[in-house]
Amino acid sequence: MQTSIIQTGMPANTHALRLPEAAASVRCSRRFLENQIKAGYLRVIRLSARRVRIRPADLISYLDRRSV
Repeated sequence: MQTSIIQTGMPANTHALRLPEAAASVRCSRRFLENQIKAGYLRVIRLSARRVRIRPADLISYLDRRSV
């Protein structure tokens, strides 16, 4: 099942999201996303040891894989 960009509220040409922005867009906690990243379920761009960015396409892909 393909998640529509309209359903997620993220325009197609957006920049990479900070963790709080990504969490707000999918209505979950920052901690939950941190755990998903640590487990290897969610791809990120690592800017440093603590700073990450999430591509909207990676977030949509994650949601598609995890949907029931």
